[in-house]
Amino acid sequence: MEKNVTIVDIAKKTGLSVATVSRVLNRQTSVKEETRKKVLDAAEELGYQANYLARSLGTSTSNMIGMLIPDIRTPFYGRIFSVCERRALRKGYVLALCNSFNSLKLETHFYTHLLAQHACGIVQIGGSLDRQTIPPQLYSQIKSTAEKIPVITSVPVKNTDCRCIYVDNARSMRTLLEYLIGLGHRRIAFVGGRSDVWSTVEKRRTYSEVLKECGIAQQLICEGNYGKEDGYFAVKNLLRRGETFTAVVAVTDTCAMGVMQALSESGLQCGKDVSVVSFDNTYIAEMLEPELTSVSTDYEILGKMIIDTMIDMIEKKETKDIYDVPLMFSVRASCERI
Repeated sequence: MEKNVTIVDIAKKTGLSVATVSRVLNRQTSVKEETRKKVLDAAEELGYQANYLARSLGTSTSNMIGMLIPDIRTPFYGRIFSVCERRALRKGYVLALCNSFNSLKLETHFYTHLLAQHACGIVQIGGSLDRQTIPPQLYSQIKSTAEKIPVITSVPVKNTDCRCIYVDNARSMRTLLEYLIGLGHRRIAFVGGRSDVWSTVEKRRTYSEVLKECGIAQQLICEGNYGKEDGYFAVKNLLRRGETFTAVVAVTDTCAMGVMQALSESGLQCGKDVSVVSFDNTYIAEMLEPELTSVSTDYEILGKMIIDTMIDMIEKKETKDIYDVPLMFSVRASCERI
């Protein structure tokens, strides 16, 4: 039978006292960073698993951070959760996945549930936060929760104790458009996304602003959703109406899949006849043929910012909102110069 790894085993491996190892694993701040790293590295190597239930029974909180996302099956949210989970584990925390499936009722339920489970913090990304106005019941739940434990959100929540780590959608859209315009494109369609979603509204506003700045009068905005079928039917409808365009900006990589399929079925070659770019820069972008030019936040840096800010909040250190997450722009074969 495999022996459970204890703090005694970690102490033996590191040459440190059991008391020092215990202070590190219990997140006490009176430990040198070099010592903390030595203990955490040894714990990871030995496969140490803390007894989080026992710890939460003995204290008012646990090592668990709750993370609310709309749907883990979406590549964008799956990637964010994955990098945050790795960072949390590295820091001695467990990240609990809470899938809301875009249900406001589930989102408010998770706040109550995580408090009952002695979570030491909550992160919410997307979902009802992405509406142009945060629903009153969610706002009330966030505000009251943030008075008890740290809360991080993906948009500013006014008059609360939350911290916001914000992805700049306007900067991402500007990056894509300036790249396409630099290649000579002047007839650019923006496909997918709903007008009641704040991130999409920001992208559309920036789309219009950049085209006007460049003296481009034609604007083609196709509302829809965020999936493959939305990109597919949007392009089919544009072609059926006789619209002319040389480039498409898709609202997600998944949406771009449908865009590229519709172009192919219509006898147009992506990257040759029509250039295609998108948002999110997930694994899908590299699986498509041709590979897809895409922009996103730098996921690794974003995950580090989220978890490190949360831990600082838990440890009652000074923190601030973050609005300058770096971008990751990957140019691939889906675009060509006119």
